[in-house]
Amino acid sequence: MRLKLFPKEEKFFEAFKRQGRAIDEAAKLLLATFDHYDQLEENIKKIEDLEHQGDEVVRETSLRLNKIFVTPLDREDIHELTSVLDDVLDYIRAASMRLSLFNVKAPRDPARELTEVIVRSAEEINQALVKLQRFEKVAIHTDKIREYERLGDRINRSAVGSLFHDAIPVIEVVKWQEIYERLETAIDKCEDVAQIIDAISLKHT
Repeated sequence: MRLKLFPKEEKFFEAFKRQGRAIDEAAKLLLATFDHYDQLEENIKKIEDLEHQGDEVVRETSLRLNKIFVTPLDREDIHELTSVLDDVLDYIRAASMRLSLFNVKAPRDPARELTEVIVRSAEEINQALVKLQRFEKVAIHTDKIREYERLGDRINRSAVGSLFHDAIPVIEVVKWQEIYERLETAIDKCEDVAQIIDAISLKHT
């Protein structure tokens, strides 16, 4: 039985979960965009709004860290987890924005597949964050996130290879390399989230 030497500051955990929900929603919006591409601009706006909400969570968490003397987790862990969760949102937004900025006329299947990996990773992140708040074991979720990261690597390698084998204009190759890179980085950031959650969990379980 864990000895509680201080009252648990629930607001930090609620902030993590708010970020997790925003990631999940943004990833699902991007996935829906690939199925209904005529909704691109509308969904980009929604994703941008979610990214701004994530930035606000980061700001609020930083202010709270400056005001609270005793925190439920190490301060550096709170800061790092908040920052990397925000990174995931940033890269989802970056990928969606490039579809518009590059005037992409139609999506390619690998982009959808990479986004599906982000959606799956987001679901595991959210479940892991719930367990982290209870100081329960999180490995079942963080291990899956690592599996998804490896899957994302395979999809990305195949996708980039196809760009150079398919008879498409060079400018399209450049556009899609950029988009794939942002999507893969979002997946990599999900793995970073998993590593931080694992490290925190080891300290408290």
